[in-house]
Amino acid sequence: MGQRSKMIVGYTNAEPVREFSGPTRDRRAMHCQWRWGVHLIVCAAQAVRLARKQVEDEFLHMKPKDALAAQCATYAVNQVSGSIQGLDNVEGVTERLNKSGIEKFENNDGMFLIQLHASAPDEEDNRVNSFAFGFINGGRDNATVVTADEYLERYSETVRAWRDIDEGREALEAALDTLHEAEADGFLMSQEEADKLCGTRAEYEEGFSRAAA
Repeated sequence: MGQRSKMIVGYTNAEPVREFSGPTRDRRAMHCQWRWGVHLIVCAAQAVRLARKQVEDEFLHMKPKDALAAQCATYAVNQVSGSIQGLDNVEGVTERLNKSGIEKFENNDGMFLIQLHASAPDEEDNRVNSFAFGFINGGRDNATVVTADEYLERYSETVRAWRDIDEGREALEAALDTLHEAEADGFLMSQEEADKLCGTRAEYEEGFSRAAA
């Protein structure tokens, strides 16, 4: 069956955008047949770097479909190996997620989760954009959010192999530096937020509607 993992990205915008009226919420999911362990961590770091840059430079305000497409594309391309995973199945996997949540997802190598939040401006036109990310181990535990290090615990042999090769060591250390820094700065996803992101479409809408209220 190969190593199987999923990526789920959500986007909420508290400010109306052109043809949209009121806060917008949407998400996408993709299946990656050979993305696992170190490979997943490297691609997750790429997505986190993009999210952090958008938050810091206030470029998070865009159409939801564009924000989601950018994250999917950034995660899909492994910039170390050049491999591309998941872009061809986003529509189908998202449809399954919307209908049943992650209940029927088969992941022996877990998930990468990321949620983007674009705020509305305050009276002084300031915004407090944010994002949150986390990992799920998969296998017998398809629900509990863990850190990057906790996710990698089961892949210790692969981690050692990467660290024996100069290019692999540099790529892994750069990815972990990105993720550790983001975790330390408070961007690690809470279990509550992960449960919302991984639920059905109705559960996702209801959860983030309450959060925005």
